[in-house]
Amino acid sequence: MVIVMGVKLELDNEIRLKILVMLYNHPNITFSDLAKLINLEKGLLAYHLGVLKNVGLVNCKYKRKSKKLSEYNLTRKGKKVVLELILKHEK
Repeated sequence: MVIVMGVKLELDNEIRLKILVMLYNHPNITFSDLAKLINLEKGLLAYHLGVLKNVGLVNCKYKRKSKKLSEYNLTRKGKKVVLELILKHEK
């Protein structure tokens, strides 16, 4: 476990790291598109997004178009965490 910006992250959890990176690279991505991009079952994705939302790294907003869509983003804290992880990885 690594603590970044006061947040405990399980770095051995590849799924959550993948989600963070995808959200960093694809802001405002829909739930379905995120599931396709990381090739993950929707129930498992929902669980991991919930974990990330609970620690304040991810937020969700609902948009109404022809159907209800949920779009996911990194919070300001989430962006800082991803950048810090990138810097630690480069060292």
